[in-house]
Amino acid sequence: MPEQSYWLQFYWSARREDVQQCALRIDGLLDDLVKVRSEFDNWQVVDRSLRMRLLETPRVPQLTEALLAGRNCDEIDGAPIPDLGFRVHLCNSATRVEIFIGSYVKRISNTLIIGPIKSSLHIGLCDLATMQAISKVIVEHLDPDDGVVTTDEYRELTFDFPEYAVGVGRLHSGWMIYVSKRHGLPSTLPVDAEVEDIAGHGTLFVATRERFTADRPEHVASARKLWAGLTKAKK
Repeated sequence: MPEQSYWLQFYWSARREDVQQCALRIDGLLDDLVKVRSEFDNWQVVDRSLRMRLLETPRVPQLTEALLAGRNCDEIDGAPIPDLGFRVHLCNSATRVEIFIGSYVKRISNTLIIGPIKSSLHIGLCDLATMQAISKVIVEHLDPDDGVVTTDEYRELTFDFPEYAVGVGRLHSGWMIYVSKRHGLPSTLPVDAEVEDIAGHGTLFVATRERFTADRPEHVASARKLWAGLTKAKK
């Protein structure tokens, strides 16, 4: 089976949180990710100069420091811009995690991105159950508005398709699509997909139970059909 590079991307709109709240959210996220798979351990913090430092326990003080160092600053006087929140970049031997959090600017999404996860190196991380479990952990700790599990190969294939367009509040197309209950989707949806309710938060829709690959036309068709049905219901 050809190499696939998997990504988890989750987004949420303006949410004002202080740096301590953000650090605690990320600390809880990391605690539960390693319970999913042991590969989600031994993180390093990557600074703006791409220097790496082991993230030690207790993590919250170091995460707080890293989040503050990752703030966007005014180009003229160098002062931090509070409404643009915080940013932190982590990596380990399996993947990278980038988090932009605490922003309360309406036109800019807060984001969490995990990836790439290479199927040739970490095939055990790329199955259905693992991706569902990772998505559930992200939702429980960050409470995003929406999210997607996808691959580089699928994004390249759909670059010119309507579902590739991005923006605040737009759903992204892929193997799995998460939609918060805040979107107010109807209980019955015109989608042929596996549905997992994440209690108190929203719903994870899965286009296929097989490991998703962009070289299989039936997987691409299922993903596009899922996106179209959810996008129509969301409007």
